[in-house]
Amino acid sequence: MFSYYHLLLTSLVVISDEVVASPSFSETPSASLSVPLKICQFADLHYGEAPNLAWGPEQDRNSTRVMNNVLAAERPDLVVFTGDQITGNNIVDNATAVLREVFSVVESFGVSFSSVFGNHDDMCLDPPSRDSITSRSSLLAFEKTTWPKLSRTCLNGCPNLLPSVSNYYELVTDTSGKPLLALFFLDSGGGSYDETLFANVTDWLASTTLKLRNLPSLTFIHIPTPQYVDATTSKDCVGMMSDGITPTVGQNNLIQVLSNTGTARGVFTGHDHGNAWCCPFLSLSLCYGRHTGYGGYGDWDRGSRVIEIIQNATARDGIEIITYIRMEDNSTNSLQWL
Repeated sequence: MFSYYHLLLTSLVVISDEVVASPSFSETPSASLSVPLKICQFADLHYGEAPNLAWGPEQDRNSTRVMNNVLAAERPDLVVFTGDQITGNNIVDNATAVLREVFSVVESFGVSFSSVFGNHDDMCLDPPSRDSITSRSSLLAFEKTTWPKLSRTCLNGCPNLLPSVSNYYELVTDTSGKPLLALFFLDSGGGSYDETLFANVTDWLASTTLKLRNLPSLTFIHIPTPQYVDATTSKDCVGMMSDGITPTVGQNNLIQVLSNTGTARGVFTGHDHGNAWCCPFLSLSLCYGRHTGYGGYGDWDRGSRVIEIIQNATARDGIEIITYIRMEDNSTNSLQWL
C-alpha cells in the first residue's frame, strides 16, 4: 500500500548561542534508524509509587509488562518517553535507581530512546518537607551516562533554557542526507517549577524552525496546551476522550509558533491519563499518547501510541505519517493519518 524508503534519524548540534554540553561518551547511539521509522510513545509510567507497600512494586511490574508487550509487537526504531517516567514525590531514596527500572526495559530490546520531563519526575517529596531528592539535571546526567549507546536525549547538548532542561531536536533525513522532518522535544515544566512552557523555550523553537527553513515537524511534550481544549470541538477527532484537559499555565504560544511554520504535523502529549485522541487544529494535529503505566491515577486499559513516518512523494510535503494505539493485549485502535 505504501512506498517505503530508507530513513535515517540523525542528531544535529542544537542551534543556540548557549549550549549545555552533554558529558563526553566513548560510545554514542547509531546515527541511523531503519525503515519505516516507527516511534512508540510511552506516557505516564509513574514508577516508584508506594515503594514500601505491596501495591507499589506490583504496579511497576505491570507497567514493565505493558512496555514489553508493546515492544515485542511493534519492534520500534525509537521510543519516546513523554514525561512522568517516575513519581519523584514518592521516592525517598535516589530516584535514579527507579529510573533504571524504566529504561532497562527498553535496553533489553536494544531500542534507542528519547525523553522529556513531566511534572512528577522531580516533584518535591510528599509531604513537601524538602526538595526533590533528584533534580532534572541529575536525572538527565544519569540517563546519558548509564545508556550512552541508546539514549538520544540531548545527544549533542541542550540549549540553556533554565529552569526547563529537556529541550532539543533531531532531524529525519533520506538516504542522500536531505532533511525530511524535525522531531522536537520540549520541557513543559511542573514539579520543581511552574507547569509552563516558558517564552525562552518557544522563542528557541521559533528561531530553530526558521533556521531549519520550516521543515515539517512532530513535537513531543508532557503537558498539553490550552489549545487542546479548543481542538476537541472538531468532528474529526479520533480516539478515547475519557478525561479532562489540564493544560500548561502562563504564556502558551507553542501551537501558534508551530502553526506559523505551515508545515508542523503533530504535537504529542501525556499528563491526562484518560485521553488518547488526536484532533485536527489549525494546520496540525494535537494528540495524546496512551497511558502506558499502571502508576498514576485511572484504571483505563494501558497501551502506547505508535507513529510511523514514511517517505511518500504523493503525500503532504512528501511525508506520510500514520498513528494508532497499540494496547497491552496486543489489539490496536484509533488508526489515523496526520
